[in-house]
Amino acid sequence: MSEDSRLTPLAQALRAREREESERLDERWDRLAAGELSPAEEAELAALAETSPEMRAAWDAFRPLGPDFEARMAARLGAGTESVARPSPPAAPPAPGPLRASRRPWGRWAAVAAALVAAVALYLGRTPPLPAEWARYEVELAGGRVDLRGGPEEASVPTFGPGSVLSVTLRPPTALDEVPEARLFLERQGNFQPWPTPLTALSQGVLHLGTPIEGEVAPEPGEYRLWAVIGRPGRLPSASELSALPGASHFGGRHWIAWRKEIRFVDEP
Repeated sequence: MSEDSRLTPLAQALRAREREESERLDERWDRLAAGELSPAEEAELAALAETSPEMRAAWDAFRPLGPDFEARMAARLGAGTESVARPSPPAAPPAPGPLRASRRPWGRWAAVAAALVAAVALYLGRTPPLPAEWARYEVELAGGRVDLRGGPEEASVPTFGPGSVLSVTLRPPTALDEVPEARLFLERQGNFQPWPTPLTALSQGVLHLGTPIEGEVAPEPGEYRLWAVIGRPGRLPSASELSALPGASHFGGRHWIAWRKEIRFVDEP
């Protein structure tokens, strides 16, 4: 049995998306370096370069340097060759120093470019997938009452009022050695706000938050969506990134996974 066949459907989808994105990006960067991209494709990569320092590094590394740069470098190398070929005074043998000096700028540039290309290739092609166990976290809401919209056949909505305690627990399927970073957001009509209190990492990878609904931690009454996001440290999505996602109960990216739960706040206990 293959490794992918043992993963849950969500984990398989994340793994397939990772491979597809990596292959597509690798192919476009190679074509950029070869000068084979259409103007529209090059504009897409230029826009992608503004999304993160890593993408900017990829743009700088793979973008063709242009004829002006090549002409200047050729002129410098040619000038260095001429200086070596010029006869030296009979009293002293020809010194190899000018040749080495004329080639050093090119050597330094080539070394920096090679290191940058290697770093970009590492980022694009070798970023490991998220642990499969992360996609199998369970998000549990507790501490409020349950209201039924439209009758028992409709989905229940956890409801919280003054004095109740919002309890959110993210529970992995098995004990984890590597615990992801986690964050909660509250969304209403497309507006996102980070939840004011953080999740706490407990033993075996469990993440938990318990917040009394009172004072400043008391949203206006109404229907909301509570987002629970986990991912690599420092790589969680922003509120604007979450607002661009389509309607579904959970999502996965290269560095993070998000779940969305319906929740309701009222102004009476």
